[in-house]
Amino acid sequence: MVDFDNNGQILYQSVGGTTLEAVRRLPCSDSQLALLSAFGLIEWHKEQIRTTIPVLGPEAAAAVREAAADAANVALSGVPKSAGEIVEVLASRGLESSAHAIVFGHALDGVLWGMLRQRGSLPEIELTVDEPFWRGALWAVYPGREGSAGTNERTIANATLVMVWDDESVEALRELESHPGTQELLKTIQPSETGVSLSPILGDDFVVPVVTPDDEIHSISLALARTVTDAMPDADESRSLLAGAGVDASAEEATVIMAHEVIWDVAARLTESGIVDAPAGPTPGGRVFIRIDT
Repeated sequence: MVDFDNNGQILYQSVGGTTLEAVRRLPCSDSQLALLSAFGLIEWHKEQIRTTIPVLGPEAAAAVREAAADAANVALSGVPKSAGEIVEVLASRGLESSAHAIVFGHALDGVLWGMLRQRGSLPEIELTVDEPFWRGALWAVYPGREGSAGTNERTIANATLVMVWDDESVEALRELESHPGTQELLKTIQPSETGVSLSPILGDDFVVPVVTPDDEIHSISLALARTVTDAMPDADESRSLLAGAGVDASAEEATVIMAHEVIWDVAARLTESGIVDAPAGPTPGGRVFIRIDT
């Protein structure tokens, strides 16, 4: 959404409130304003427009990333051990090339969020009549973090394809997600399997991990995520940090912003140290796994 057209410029222009006339000079169309308003990114009333999400400029981004680096330093006293154990288990199954997918997609950008939600630190995400398109935390940051990644999921029955994407791989992963063979695979996979081949879909002999709540990989991922969560500033500390940099954010929004930066920092350190290899090229190999929720 923020990446569409010049929406980011509109949001930045409207921090603290501005006039419709000023925004139109960017330029900006009524359809853009209507879409940004529908997704809750701006408030648009008559001739006044105001951005409703936290917007971090260079000063705020630097402050958050400094705090995230401090948290990552604390977490790294225990994270490499857990990450190494995940790599060892995967290697014993012939799946070591999927270490990045599991460490990032399952431990860091997966179960960690569940822990934060249990602590009541995250915004509600269930859609409502008033918020039918999106409910959660949205924010904008400049400059963006180089090499940042995220996860997308596709669930059928109790099987979920988890895809770790970045700018290089997002298109290939979209093709994998929409492939008819992927949907059929998710319908038929059994919880007893520890790995399944994607060769009918990708055209090569690539096997991806299958993770269940009883799997050793999951228990190690819990330990890894707990180490990172315990090292993070709490919601009030994160909110105060942003307020000090001139950014108005709720405690829940501040937690989401800080958690992303910590996750990206920890993942980068694990890659730089050689504990977890980054996937090579834009292909899905090494970027996906299947989670079974039983």
